[in-house]
Amino acid sequence: MDKGSARHKAFAAYSKRVGEWIPVSMLLLIVSSSVAALSLLGSLWMILGIGLLFLPAVFASTQYLAASFSGKSVETSYITRAFGGYFRLPSLGVYRFLFNALLAFVSTLGVGMAFVMAYYLIASAVDPSFASAAESISTAMRAGDYETALAAFDGNGVFANMYNVSEIVLGFALVFFTWLYFGHYAQNAIVRNAFGFNNPRLSNYFYRYYRHAVKRDWIKQRWPFLFFPIAFLLLGGGVSALCYRFGMKSNLSTFIGLLSFSFLYSVYLPLGLYLHASFAFDHESSVKVAYYEGSRKIYDTFASSGRASEEDLAKMRDELEKMRPPHDESENE
Repeated sequence: MDKGSARHKAFAAYSKRVGEWIPVSMLLLIVSSSVAALSLLGSLWMILGIGLLFLPAVFASTQYLAASFSGKSVETSYITRAFGGYFRLPSLGVYRFLFNALLAFVSTLGVGMAFVMAYYLIASAVDPSFASAAESISTAMRAGDYETALAAFDGNGVFANMYNVSEIVLGFALVFFTWLYFGHYAQNAIVRNAFGFNNPRLSNYFYRYYRHAVKRDWIKQRWPFLFFPIAFLLLGGGVSALCYRFGMKSNLSTFIGLLSFSFLYSVYLPLGLYLHASFAFDHESSVKVAYYEGSRKIYDTFASSGRASEEDLAKMRDELEKMRPPHDESENE
């Protein structure tokens, strides 16, 4: 591993700052365990738990570790303040919760439908009783005899197994897609905190420019880290399957599997956040260019719309001139 790479710096920080990230891991374990417990009540409750508990906890952990990594003196109480700050400007919406939650839910629904369809086709081919029960249910449903359809469903163990296993699959699919869609937004939160960029209007513009500028190197540095959460998910899914195999109810099996995943992920996540932070500081010039480009975009919007006075525009031009990167020769209009 290149000693100057962001990966190496992340591992070095993780090994040297144990006392710093242990409180973060404990917080994440408590919160993620609570969200896993909500899975006992159903997927909708788990989605709400992810949005109202888990993401703010990750955001607070991100802010704390980024501030500490940048050399600032911070106490663990900073995490509590940052947790509440997630719901206020300028932090509000930094993870685009509604949009990404919808993506995660739709993706999970697609996985669930594909799983049920595959399970149905395989079971129909290998189990004559399943095919017969499926025909009976279909006939009863067409005739409006829902009581007979329900009795046929309950009377076939393969149907019950399909339902229970699909519940476990859906639980872990939701966690996977949540991690997939929300993970890269941690970089936005870390960069904004580390470099003091707090203008909420700039968030989307800034991150768009920054992500484009560093995309290739970010993929190169991050891809080995993708192994850990995926391995943890598979292990948690295996624990759930094992619990269900030994007669435990599907919702309780899902909870125990997610609890296993939560423990491993809470220990790993600080390492991932250190990677975000070290990468951001390695690309400080790209950060400043992105912030400048985002600021200039906002200036252009205000100048063309007439929503700002000439005095305000003059102040914005002065600020742009101060933050102009040395290599940028473009003119502000």
